[in-house]
Amino acid sequence: MTPSQTPPNTEESWAERRRKLARRQMLFLILLTFFTWAGLFLNRVYRNRQQQELEHLLNGTWELEQVADQSVGAASEILSQKITLLQGKLIGETRIKTLSPAGTTSIPFPDKSVVGYKDSLDGEVTTFQWGGGYAALTGWRVTCKIGAAAYTLNAHWDSKTRTLTLERDFILTYAGPFRYHLIASAPAQKP
Repeated sequence: MTPSQTPPNTEESWAERRRKLARRQMLFLILLTFFTWAGLFLNRVYRNRQQQELEHLLNGTWELEQVADQSVGAASEILSQKITLLQGKLIGETRIKTLSPAGTTSIPFPDKSVVGYKDSLDGEVTTFQWGGGYAALTGWRVTCKIGAAAYTLNAHWDSKTRTLTLERDFILTYAGPFRYHLIASAPAQKP
């Protein structure tokens, strides 16, 4: 064997391979860390945007249209219910037939959420004004605090019919779902 054809030093080659492997592993760990943090950041941005979108959608005045499969109105125990949601505050007005189950057991009144009530002259209709707070969450969920009760509602927005369907109501204790339609949107807030 001539000096130009000497076999490579296997100990030196092995050390060089280990260094290259260690560099690749370090690069992989750096990239993995970077993409993990980037994913977490983008997820947070997406969740905040989704929450802001729901908050913007909720701001306005809503009227209860349907409870389960029954329409709200003269043929129902619930004559009407309007709710105004604006920047975390909830103000509602519910008109019910006084001597019906809605007027005796299906509304958790009186409690500290009631700000006023009045009976009609004939005593057949009672109107409650009530209030509370709410916060939009991600995943089309809304958390509410009305009187002593605090709970989370799952919501579904139908952009074609401009209706919001909730699995349960803000104040009524009937079995749902509850469908509201948007009467008036709140004006957009300037940052």
